[in-house]
Amino acid sequence: MKHQTKQNIFSIILASILLALMISTAHAGLDGDEEIRCAKDGETTFLFAHGLNGKPEEWHTFAKEVVKINPKYGIWRTQVDKLGHIAERGDQLAKFMHRAQKKCETPEKSVVAVGHSMGGLDLRYIVGNHKTYKKEVDLLKGVYTIATPHLGDPNACGPESQGGARDLCGFPEDPEKKSPVDLGKHTHMYYFNKKYPHQDFVHRKIPFTAFYYECKEKEKGEDGVVLIDSQKWKGHNAHSEDRGTGFHKTKDCGKQHGCTPELCQEDEIKHIVKLQEKL
Repeated sequence: MKHQTKQNIFSIILASILLALMISTAHAGLDGDEEIRCAKDGETTFLFAHGLNGKPEEWHTFAKEVVKINPKYGIWRTQVDKLGHIAERGDQLAKFMHRAQKKCETPEKSVVAVGHSMGGLDLRYIVGNHKTYKKEVDLLKGVYTIATPHLGDPNACGPESQGGARDLCGFPEDPEKKSPVDLGKHTHMYYFNKKYPHQDFVHRKIPFTAFYYECKEKEKGEDGVVLIDSQKWKGHNAHSEDRGTGFHKTKDCGKQHGCTPELCQEDEIKHIVKLQEKL
């Protein structure tokens, strides 16, 4: 009986170890999981930065397609504070990049960053603070934003209790419009765009492209959350927007793999891969 008990205990311990190994080697897919898949033979690394209340799992389709296109491509997916302020999230993203670079020994100008929604603003924050994040900025080969509210969202113009979401307060139709909450002060995105202009990318020689979306099944003129005019970074000297052919209509406005519609389309990441190959 004692021998059988010892065997049972050993089996439990062995099962626990195997489970721990499985968890530690799993790819990103669960809430809070980060992924650092190092590129091979000097190939490009794709950094995916999630938006407000987002998670690494949302990039499932993009990450899967990148590896399918070229198994040597690297993939970095991180989890930053879901509801934090841009400055907090940007700093966390930069620290993740630093950690991933050390692990992979990633060379300069070999990381293509793709930011969804607020994740695009986190990337702009890092590039705009290049003196603080010089090593991280030097890694960037190109930056793409997907449905990012560059000119803000009127629905985010609430009280301070909204936390990081309030950072997105802005009015695409009139970027200089005053905030109704702050007694006549300009909105957060007005100041953000003044402090972090597109010239930051020009000076650092980092190509930038803003993709914008419409999902008519939900609401014409927006992707279901962010207005098209806000996604374009309109009026801030962005040298290229989308594909030069207008906006991209989502094929399916439903959610797959826990991601938003624009992140569930293989053709979009294929297009980004083609663009980065020309950089």
